[in-house]
Amino acid sequence: MQYLVKLLTTITLFSSFVYGYTVTEDALMSQKKYTISGTFGQHDFSGAESAFDWAFTTSKGTSYQLQGNAPTDSDVFGWKEVSIATPTPAWYMFSLGSDVDGDGNQKFDWVLLSTNESKKSAYKLAGVAGNGTFEYSSKLNIDYRVSGSSITIAKIGGLDDSTADGALLVGNWAGIEGYNTFSFFEDGSFIATRYSDDEKTNDGAVAGTYRYESSTGQLWLDMDYIGSNLDENIPDESITIIIDAYSMRTGDGEDELYYRQPVSNSIEATWHDTSNIVMLLDDGRLLYVEADGGSGDGFEAGSYTYNSSSKEIRLGAVIYDDSVSANGLYGSSSSSISALLNGNTLVLKNLMLERAFIVSP
Repeated sequence: MQYLVKLLTTITLFSSFVYGYTVTEDALMSQKKYTISGTFGQHDFSGAESAFDWAFTTSKGTSYQLQGNAPTDSDVFGWKEVSIATPTPAWYMFSLGSDVDGDGNQKFDWVLLSTNESKKSAYKLAGVAGNGTFEYSSKLNIDYRVSGSSITIAKIGGLDDSTADGALLVGNWAGIEGYNTFSFFEDGSFIATRYSDDEKTNDGAVAGTYRYESSTGQLWLDMDYIGSNLDENIPDESITIIIDAYSMRTGDGEDELYYRQPVSNSIEATWHDTSNIVMLLDDGRLLYVEADGGSGDGFEAGSYTYNSSSKEIRLGAVIYDDSVSANGLYGSSSSSISALLNGNTLVLKNLMLERAFIVSP
């Protein structure tokens, strides 16, 4: 089991639908992780009806008056940029990212979450009433956790104490040996990778879910995916870890040492979609995992350089390739591939990836 703690990297994957929920609830719990677009707070605007005394503040700090301008088909909110002190947030707001309600557009595919942790509530926009106020769905049957600008969605009761403990692990970690890196996501999922210069036994990737109890230091790993070069007879047992804000040791504290990697807004970060993850490390290493349960699942490790002026990544030497992911990034070891960085989105080759860990605003 010890070698598993030499493995570990990151992705949200293997999500499942819970039947009996609404279409919106199913969509929320399927994707599980969202990014806050901004917050709503009350502000007394001169001349505005009390129903529209609300301001929306983006994650960058720009505020807009709700219905400050006459709404249009393309701007149902009637945004008007205003210069005001940021109101106390009462609601978080984020986009579902697709036409979940099936009305042919995404005008109302937005969700609001109460900022009151003791009285959580969530609603989806449903339309506009005759007087110009907004209509909402019934209260959504979900639970959620907010960390910085990131939102984790779960069914009611799905965010238990052990999941909360897991937040202590969330982020990227790198082994002092330099070969092993790993990360944990807030939703309880993980992907782990390991590779070495010479020994290929037990090199590769694993993916699944985890549970951590801070009171005992016990970490449980449940494997959904095991790479081709790894031992499939992985013991179903817990391991002990000792963790603080910046470092983690396995076992009784005398085993492997890992350091928490800083979160930044640079290209040197972890990027993912529902089945792919790319980790660009600050020492020039690139780790790539595909794990969606298909025949192309696999793991690659190599070097890279990034030109910030041209926004281009040039791939260097392949360090490790399990020869499973035929459509991997290292088809040609000396090729340059497009890497368009736009805030928290990275378009890399044919992949559109989101930043896994976001700096709090």
